[in-house]
Amino acid sequence: MRQFFHFLILFLIFSSCENHNNKYPIIDPLQSTAVQKKPDSLNVLSADSSKGRTATIAQPTVPTKSLLDNVSLSMDHTLFIAALQSAGLDNILSGKKVYTVFAPTDEAFKKLPHGGVNTMLKASNKDMLRQILLNHIVASNFTSLTLKDGTSLKTLGGKTFKVDNKDGRLMINGVSIRSGEIACTNGTLFIADGLLTN
Repeated sequence: MRQFFHFLILFLIFSSCENHNNKYPIIDPLQSTAVQKKPDSLNVLSADSSKGRTATIAQPTVPTKSLLDNVSLSMDHTLFIAALQSAGLDNILSGKKVYTVFAPTDEAFKKLPHGGVNTMLKASNKDMLRQILLNHIVASNFTSLTLKDGTSLKTLGGKTFKVDNKDGRLMINGVSIRSGEIACTNGTLFIADGLLTN
């Protein structure tokens, strides 16, 4: 019996030494449930790499959606989409021609006098509505970098608006334009906090 216990102790000691020396345990791929995924973004070491922190940099992407597709995804542009459809202009934002669109938010439409939105969407006011919406579309592809301060923009509605681009703040005809334009397959989409009417 003592010989059996001695043998068992020696066996356990030998096994523990063998596992200690194996720094890289073998993983059976058939038994492993881990799934490796390709990263959606690129991780790089931050300036403070001594603390092991990382910063995430998004990989560049090619636009895959049209102007109409992108503005339709926004919950803040339901009135703009409704207006485009009422005026029969939604098709030009999904075509191949390149435009820059300054899309007013729902809040921008709600700044109109009481009942103004309903009046504007009436079929009898279609021509007026088209004119208003066309003043938010320019037949060129601009970005926040190419919209230089003092530039004049001629819209499809025939209006000419002045660009005010100073100290990181972009305004068109006095209307604030939010930073972070969206590149589209057929142009560039900006978000406007007001209506371009004057």
